[in-house]
Amino acid sequence: MRAGGGKAYGEEKCLKLSSQEALTNADTYMLAVRSLSQAQDASWTDEASRLARIEELKKQIFELVGLGQVKASMRQLLDLVEFGKMREKRGLQGFSAQSALALGRGRGSRRMAETELRLWICGLSGEDESQVTSPDGFRLSVPSCALGLDVAQAVQTHLGPRPGGVLRLVHGGFQLELESSLCQQDVQDESTIQCIYVPTKLLSAYETLNSRSEDVDLLEGIIEICADFVPKNLHSGLLSLSLGDSVPGFAGLALPEKLQHLTLGHAFNESLEGVTLPCGLQSLTFGYAWDKELQKVTFPEGLQILSFGSSFNRRLQGVKFPAALRDLSFGLSFDQNMEGVALPDSLQSLTFGFHFNRSLQNLVLPCLQVLVFGRSFNQPLENLPVSLQSLAFGEKFDQSLVSVGLRSLQSLSLGRSFRQGLQGVELNRLQSLTLACSWKLNLTGVTLPALRALAFGPKFNESLDALPRTLQHLSFGDEFNQSLRGVTLPPLRSLSFGRNFSQSLCELPDLQVLALGSCKPVAFPRGLKKLTFGDKFDGSLQGMELPVGLSHLTFGDAFNQSLEGVMLPRLQSLTFGSSFNQPLQGVRFPETLQSLTFGLSYDQAMEGVTLPPSLQSLTFGFRFNRSIQNFRVPMHLKSLTFGWSFDESLGTLPESLQRLHLGGGYRQRTEILTLPAGLKSLTLDRPFDQQLGDLLRSKLTSLVRLAFKDLAVSCTE
Repeated sequence: MRAGGGKAYGEEKCLKLSSQEALTNADTYMLAVRSLSQAQDASWTDEASRLARIEELKKQIFELVGLGQVKASMRQLLDLVEFGKMREKRGLQGFSAQSALALGRGRGSRRMAETELRLWICGLSGEDESQVTSPDGFRLSVPSCALGLDVAQAVQTHLGPRPGGVLRLVHGGFQLELESSLCQQDVQDESTIQCIYVPTKLLSAYETLNSRSEDVDLLEGIIEICADFVPKNLHSGLLSLSLGDSVPGFAGLALPEKLQHLTLGHAFNESLEGVTLPCGLQSLTFGYAWDKELQKVTFPEGLQILSFGSSFNRRLQGVKFPAALRDLSFGLSFDQNMEGVALPDSLQSLTFGFHFNRSLQNLVLPCLQVLVFGRSFNQPLENLPVSLQSLAFGEKFDQSLVSVGLRSLQSLSLGRSFRQGLQGVELNRLQSLTLACSWKLNLTGVTLPALRALAFGPKFNESLDALPRTLQHLSFGDEFNQSLRGVTLPPLRSLSFGRNFSQSLCELPDLQVLALGSCKPVAFPRGLKKLTFGDKFDGSLQGMELPVGLSHLTFGDAFNQSLEGVMLPRLQSLTFGSSFNQPLQGVRFPETLQSLTFGLSYDQAMEGVTLPPSLQSLTFGFRFNRSIQNFRVPMHLKSLTFGWSFDESLGTLPESLQRLHLGGGYRQRTEILTLPAGLKSLTLDRPFDQQLGDLLRSKLTSLVRLAFKDLAVSCTE
């Protein structure tokens, strides 16, 4: 219990909110957990009580929100081990208004229009990196909303079958999650994806991991385990291990020699002095509580990624970092003098957290490409490495950049306090600029010949001057509501407005992606391919002529109008917001539709609804709880997701189904499920208390991923 019985800021309010309010109050939830994470130790009787309260509050938040996609995003933002890293890497300058932007929903948020990602695919076979499957590699274009499994299928189609092996994709040293979107996993345009084939065997590992069975052979071939307990049985071939939030130490656990990725939970605070880490370890992530000295810790020489949690705040002088280290991240509390710290020359990415405000003078970083500062940093900079390509500052930074040396910089993000201007700064290669300030930054005399993307912060609401003709992507925050009449816009491909924009739009013939606020344009650009209506839009589409080439249509949270009689173009993707709850009988969906997503409120009978056979992905939201026994599920459906409230019989599912996600309210007996034999991914959002072995071995011969609330296991055929 907290001393005095007080509650953290926002905690009491957030726990009184209804589930309908959950999506539009994401900031309140995050503020409550953040307040707890920063609370002074003196206000608690003991640290364990504070950590326990944090986890209790997080659990209630997740149960209240319910939506799988939102829960996953919220976990990324709330997870204290990643708080600073995730916030800053996503360019979040302020905690409140922009935190919901990464979440994709919420009060004061806007959803960014989807873009195409061009990926570079290179192949590796097994453990020998010299055995390149595709020597020259190949390029692959996918939507940013695509799942990891979509990329895996496209790669497998290109490379052809590999008998005896299952494809795994690796990005940034981590295995790509099949059920998460690429944007959630920080996969960006021109990213490199590695292809690795691992041995195959059908597995059921829950009982073995939980020490109910001595049959360690069941674990053979498992490459990834995430469990909220210390597993008693680990196979020697395990590549990735994540210990849950309640695990305080290794408790005699012997780490497998081949382990490549290790994540320690929030409660873990055991010293690593004298601990022999696997020699092949490539990434090590510490949780919230860990705060121990590093001087006597021996890191594996091949360690490439090292990430510290929120509590870590120890001096680094005398620490021997591995020579191969390329990514180093510090959490919320770290604020130590960097004078005399020996960082390896191999370091490419360096991230500082919320409280860091120390000089970097005399710190030698010859190969650094990415440098991220948190909210508090406001120190002068000089002579940054010429290799630097991406630089992000937090809220308080307001120092001159004239003598910093940024001639190779491609991405720059400035916080809301920056008033120095960019005159005299060499930015000839800059492609992306984010300005979080609420005032108009004077760009007179600033040369930006390569600028392609410009984003303004949430409070910006000033008139526009001339924009660079090279600009292709322009984004405004929620407060912007200025007329664009008389403004000469470049030939934009993507234009995004926040929730308050209500001005008429001029003709933009080259525009392909448009995200609106509350306005209803008179005419859409002919070449428009992706259209997003803002969270205030609730107008009828009757009589509205949508572009014939439109492929993606997304409605905001306020939209709740009937689509009966509306002529929809040849859409591939249709997404509704949290308020939509209209019957669909009589609605003519285009025969080209591949993805259909409903929001929080939708709960209509599906009997008599005709969905096109082209549909491959169908997602229901939090409240949907209707029988699908008499609903004709499209015969080519590959992905089916139900929200928290669904608890009805599934009936017979199409044999084409590859991914099935059942929400936390699902209580039907899994042993009577008729699941397609080709199912590759099964997710249950609740504590798992049933036998899996017989079900998996008898019915799911193609399963490659099994996930349930407190345990996630990647398994193979």
